[in-house]
Amino acid sequence: MSKTGIQSILNKLTIKSYRRLDEELLKPTKKEIEEEVLKSVDNPEFRKKFEQFYQKIEVGGRKHFFIKEFDSSDEIDIKKNIEIIKEKYNKRSWDLLSELNNLKGRNSIIFWYEKDGGIFYLQKNIIKEIKEKIDEKENENEIIVRYKKIRLHHVTFIRIDLMKKLIVVGTDTYQKLFKTPKEIKEWCYNTWEEFFEPGLYFLKNAITSNDIYKIIREDNSVVVRLKGSISIDEGQFDKKTKDIKRIIKDINEGKYKLDEVKKNNSNIDIITHPMLEDVKVKHEDKLNYKKAELYWFTDVSGEVNGFKVSISAEDSAIITYESHIYEKEILNVIERIIQLREL
Repeated sequence: MSKTGIQSILNKLTIKSYRRLDEELLKPTKKEIEEEVLKSVDNPEFRKKFEQFYQKIEVGGRKHFFIKEFDSSDEIDIKKNIEIIKEKYNKRSWDLLSELNNLKGRNSIIFWYEKDGGIFYLQKNIIKEIKEKIDEKENENEIIVRYKKIRLHHVTFIRIDLMKKLIVVGTDTYQKLFKTPKEIKEWCYNTWEEFFEPGLYFLKNAITSNDIYKIIREDNSVVVRLKGSISIDEGQFDKKTKDIKRIIKDINEGKYKLDEVKKNNSNIDIITHPMLEDVKVKHEDKLNYKKAELYWFTDVSGEVNGFKVSISAEDSAIITYESHIYEKEILNVIERIIQLREL
């Protein structure tokens, strides 16, 4: 089997991703791990394991999500479009690696499936090429710059919840794929408009300042940054990423539960940090909660994981930064925001 397809996936993964795939795969460097995976992928048992693992993380990790709501009038048009898409792209089993090998940098694969409760997925897969600078040499007459071409399996997906009237559009945001946040937004909105009317610009934002106010108080979160008219940045957590491992270890050892994370880590959480209490009291009405950065801890995947997310009320968006996050885990954040609105 050609290794082109799987290599485009491996280019996106990190050592943390491989750790979730198989602890026995771990080598000193990412390159050595990739060599081991490429050697093993022709083994049917390993290939199945790899595909199942990748399908768990391809929606969750290192993504920019825009979250929108629609009303009953929009729902009629959306349902019509769903039926057209179903007819055009028949539901089928999907051999991930074979399909990627067939892409060869051309266009996209589109497929759909439904889950219980009226969930509809539409996914666009493209092999994208980016250039990574290797070195630069200069003499009297010229500057010679060498680049390495890297192929990435780029995923953009649409998730429509017909029961909750909620839309999530997410796309990969790996380094150098997009130059600006505006480009990311345009890509996501244009992908939606390939298939649906009305455009996302005309739909209601699903995340508001009040939603951020609620989510940052969740007991399984550690908040490190708040942005509004007055911004608060505790700043310690980013410098001590080992704290994520420590918190996960504490939970696994039974020192405290998921809903006790905030209480047991008040020294690194803005909401409970004693030194920031005066700032919050004086400026609570001026914060406006435009944006928050927090670490979310969850066990919905069957194991405890902690990961950083940025939540924006301005764009109704959520950003994830690491490639090892499962789809279930990011949906846990999104669904919790929606649940809190109803309380």
